Amino acid sequence: MLNSFSSKRSLSQKWNKHLLNLHYKKLSKVRTTIKNSSPNDYVHIRSNKKQEQLREGILKTERFTEIERENRILFEKMSYIMNSRSQPRVSSAKKSLNSHIRRKNSAKIANENLALLKRLKNKTPVYNCRQWDKDWKKNEKMIQSISEYPSKKYKVKNIQTQGLIEKGLVFRKGVYIGLMYFMVTIRRENEILKIVLQEPTESECYYLEVNYEDAWGIMRGKDDYEYLASLISIENGEIVLVNPDED
Repeated sequence: MLNSFSSKRSLSQKWNKHLLNLHYKKLSKVRTTIKNSSPNDYVHIRSNKKQEQLREGILKTERFTEIERENRILFEKMSYIMNSRSQPRVSSAKKSLNSHIRRKNSAKIANENLALLKRLKNKTPVYNCRQWDKDWKKNEKMIQSISEYPSKKYKVKNIQTQGLIEKGLVFRKGVYIGLMYFMVTIRRENEILKIVLQEPTESECYYLEVNYEDAWGIMRGKDDYEYLASLISIENGEIVLVNPDED
C-alpha cells in the first residue's frame, strides 16, 4: 500500500481511504489455488435404504413382542378371574339409626292421604245440576217467546215435554272451557249428536250438531263423551270441536 503525505489531515484521510478501496478491490479479484469447498452430496451415500429397512424390521419385531407380552398378561388375568370363585361381598351400607321412625312417618302420611282421598270421593257436589238444567229450559222458552229472529249462536228447538228433553241424553256435566264454566249437554238423535252449552249465570246458549260417525272417529272408536266434551272450544261465538289428530 502506498503512503501519502499531505500537509492537510483531511486530504490525507481521503487519499488513504481511496487507496484502501483499491486494495480491497484487488483482493476480491484474486483466485484461489487450493479448492477448499465441500464435496458434492450423493443420495445413495446420504441415505442407506438397507440400514433403514433393518431398523424398521427391528422396531416392528420389538413392537410385536411387546403386544404379545401384553396379550399374554391379559389372558392370564382373564383366566384367573374365570377360574376363581367369586367371594360374597360384605355389605358396607350404613344402617340408619332412625329408620323405624321414618317408616312410621311414611305410614302415617299414607294413611292421611287415603283418608283425604276417601273424603274427596264421598264429598257431595256444591252445584245443583238439575237446577241449572231447569233454569236453562226456562231461559230457552223465554228467549223463544221474546226473540223476533232466531239467535245466531244456537238453533232453537221446540221442546214441549220432559220426555222429549230426556230422550237421547248421553252426557250432561259442567266443564270449564277456557276460563268460563259451562253446563254441557249432549243428546243423540239417530245419527246426529246435539251439543248444547249454557253458562249458569247467563241466558244465552251455544248449539252445535255433529254427525255421529265424525264424532265416533274423534272419540277414537268408543262412546267417550267426556273426552268429546274436553275437545269443545268457543271461537267467534260458535262451538268448535278441536281434533287433536290434526295438530
